[in-house]
Amino acid sequence: MSDTILRQWAMLREIPPAPRKISTSMLRERLIEEGYSVDIRTIQRDLGKLSSLFPLACDGRSKPHGWSWMRQGRTMPWILC
Repeated sequence: MSDTILRQWAMLREIPPAPRKISTSMLRERLIEEGYSVDIRTIQRDLGKLSSLFPLACDGRSKPHGWSWMRQGRTMPWILC
Protein backbone atom coordinates (compact mmCIF):
# COMPACT_ATOMS: atom_id res chain seq x y z
CA MET A 1 0.00 0.00 0.00
CA SER A 2 1.33 3.45 -0.82
CA ASP A 3 2.54 5.88 1.84
CA THR A 4 -0.03 8.41 0.67
CA ILE A 5 -2.94 6.06 1.31
CA LEU A 6 -1.55 5.01 4.67
CA ARG A 7 -1.08 8.66 5.66
CA GLN A 8 -4.62 9.53 4.56
CA TRP A 9 -6.05 6.61 6.57
CA ALA A 10 -4.09 7.79 9.59
CA MET A 11 -5.49 11.27 9.03
CA LEU A 12 -9.08 9.98 8.86
CA ARG A 13 -8.61 8.16 12.17
CA GLU A 14 -7.60 11.44 13.85
CA ILE A 15 -10.66 13.41 12.72
CA PRO A 16 -13.24 13.55 15.53
CA PRO A 17 -17.01 13.37 15.14
CA ALA A 18 -18.87 16.71 15.25
CA PRO A 19 -19.19 18.88 17.25
CA ARG A 20 -15.51 18.34 18.12
CA LYS A 21 -13.00 19.35 15.47
CA ILE A 22 -9.30 19.24 14.68
CA SER A 23 -7.14 21.81 12.90
CA THR A 24 -4.75 21.01 10.08
CA SER A 25 -1.80 21.97 12.28
CA MET A 26 -2.93 19.51 14.97
CA LEU A 27 -3.41 16.84 12.29
CA ARG A 28 0.13 17.55 11.11
CA GLU A 29 1.51 17.14 14.65
CA ARG A 30 -0.27 13.83 15.09
CA LEU A 31 0.86 12.54 11.69
CA ILE A 32 4.46 13.49 12.50
CA GLU A 33 4.13 11.54 15.79
CA GLU A 34 3.08 8.54 13.68
CA GLY A 35 6.14 8.93 11.46
CA TYR A 36 4.68 10.78 8.46
CA SER A 37 6.61 13.77 7.17
CA VAL A 38 3.98 16.07 5.69
CA ASP A 39 3.36 19.79 5.28
CA ILE A 40 0.18 21.73 6.00
CA ARG A 41 -0.61 22.32 2.32
CA THR A 42 -0.53 18.57 1.60
CA ILE A 43 -2.92 17.98 4.49
CA GLN A 44 -5.24 20.68 3.16
CA ARG A 45 -5.24 19.11 -0.31
CA ASP A 46 -5.83 15.64 1.15
CA LEU A 47 -8.75 16.89 3.25
CA GLY A 48 -10.29 18.53 0.19
CA LYS A 49 -10.10 15.25 -1.74
CA LEU A 50 -11.21 13.10 1.20
CA SER A 51 -14.20 15.35 1.91
CA SER A 52 -15.54 14.55 -1.56
CA LEU A 53 -15.48 10.83 -0.68
CA PHE A 54 -16.29 10.81 3.05
CA PRO A 55 -18.77 12.77 5.19
CA LEU A 56 -16.22 15.31 6.44
CA ALA A 57 -16.96 18.94 7.20
CA CYS A 58 -14.78 21.98 7.63
CA ASP A 59 -15.87 24.59 10.15
CA GLY A 60 -14.51 27.82 8.75
CA ARG A 61 -16.33 30.17 11.13
CA SER A 62 -13.13 30.87 13.05
CA LYS A 63 -9.43 30.32 12.63
CA PRO A 64 -7.91 27.87 12.71
CA HIS A 65 -10.51 26.00 10.70
CA GLY A 66 -11.55 22.69 12.17
CA TRP A 67 -12.39 19.37 10.54
CA SER A 68 -14.83 16.77 11.79
CA TRP A 69 -16.98 13.84 10.71
CA MET A 70 -20.48 15.18 9.97
CA ARG A 71 -23.13 14.48 12.59
CA GLN A 72 -25.66 13.23 10.07
CA GLY A 73 -23.06 11.64 7.83
CA ARG A 74 -22.73 7.95 7.41
CA THR A 75 -20.32 6.83 10.07
CA MET A 76 -17.53 4.44 9.35
CA PRO A 77 -16.64 2.89 12.70
CA TRP A 78 -13.84 0.81 11.21
CA ILE A 79 -12.03 4.07 10.39
CA LEU A 80 -12.62 5.68 13.77
CA CYS A 81 -11.19 2.78 15.77
